[in-house]
Amino acid sequence: MNHVNNAKYFTYIEQARCEWWERSKVIPGLSASTVFDVAPILASTECKFKKPVEFPDRLTVGISVELLDKARGDLRHHYFIHSTAQGTVVAEATADIVAYAYKDKKRCAVPDEWVVSP
Repeated sequence: MNHVNNAKYFTYIEQARCEWWERSKVIPGLSASTVFDVAPILASTECKFKKPVEFPDRLTVGISVELLDKARGDLRHHYFIHSTAQGTVVAEATADIVAYAYKDKKRCAVPDEWVVSP
């Protein structure tokens, strides 16, 4: 259909989320084999597509983090996907993140070290 498939945006967002965790040094070396006592889990995500993106283009994903409820373990990430070719934001997305204690198998408070700006 001559544009980037909408599902691909969720891949871009996931890449930005993982890179943010690694750059913040909160969760270094994030991989499938890494074991953590507390780690983030994606609870929900949504994306609003503003303009189609055609190849070739360079996209930049910006991210900001909002602490919703530290005691409940709730964070929200906000994403802005910018097209270099169009010079504008082509999509906006959010992701609700939950701090999860793997040993206890339940949500937990957001650790202090997660509330950072990389």
